[in-house]
Amino acid sequence: MATGISEHLEAVIADLAGEEVTIVEIIARLGNRAHGLAILLFALPCTLPMPYGIPTAFGTAILLVSLQLLLWPGRSLWLPRFLGARTIARADLQRMLDKALPLVLRLERLTHPRHEWAAGALGRTITAILCAVCGFTMLLPIPFIGNIPPAIAATALAVGLLQRDGLFLMAGFVLFSAAMAILAAAWWGILNGVT
Repeated sequence: MATGISEHLEAVIADLAGEEVTIVEIIARLGNRAHGLAILLFALPCTLPMPYGIPTAFGTAILLVSLQLLLWPGRSLWLPRFLGARTIARADLQRMLDKALPLVLRLERLTHPRHEWAAGALGRTITAILCAVCGFTMLLPIPFIGNIPPAIAATALAVGLLQRDGLFLMAGFVLFSAAMAILAAAWWGILNGVT
């Protein structure tokens, strides 16, 4: 297998220079598995409570990357200037990665190529659609947990795609369904509280 996901992500962060880095600088270093790695890199931090603004920016990035994976899977990633120029402190990015790496390492040990449909057009298409929905729901103003369930689902889907693991992708589909159910219940609670 190629370089592990955790090693690849560590190398991306180590290669970044300066105290502040832009999202487009991160994207430029992801290499030939850029779509899956970008979804994973932007979803992972949002599996934890994040300061205001980060879930919105990262959710937008997940949405745009997923749409490109769906529509133009062979092309280089592109982000609009307003998003690509967004900056994040390199130290903050490193801290987020340090917190997420133990999870990534556990997922790497659990996953391996199986049910090879995951590596083909069908697995890629389903993953791209579901990750796009996850990215979109991360933009919705749901307090407290709004970004966490879809970020967890997007993380699982990205790992399944990167590891060519159809069984893990199916687990991602289950997590996606659970995330949408949780968010639907949260919306119902918000609307019911208003009325």
